[in-house]
Amino acid sequence: IGVRLVGSEMCIRDRDNKTAHESDEISAEEYRGKIIREYEEQQESFYGKKLIILRLSGLYDASLNKMSKNFIHRKNAALAIKFFIEKDFNFKECEIFNCSEDSINSSISNKKIKSLGFSFQE
Repeated sequence: IGVRLVGSEMCIRDRDNKTAHESDEISAEEYRGKIIREYEEQQESFYGKKLIILRLSGLYDASLNKMSKNFIHRKNAALAIKFFIEKDFNFKECEIFNCSEDSINSSISNKKIKSLGFSFQE
């Protein structure tokens, strides 16, 4: 693979009932947000334009009774990683993709990853 794939947990809260997009800044007000932001910035400084960041929302599996507002099944997370490895995209700069399944309550946009042809499984 010609790029470096990294994943980071989404750090998006139910603020302002606004849909979160890849271009939105991660808030450093919260401890997790600060760590994720520093991690992504560090990775971008190491790998530059050859970096693809997959922002995974709340990971879950079938045994989980309560899910967060924004979520992605572990299988879909693995399929998203596999998708980028197999397609070996050659982007002109570092790219960030939200990885969150469709749901009525979701506040995270997944249009960017879907525009490349990725489909979340049910």
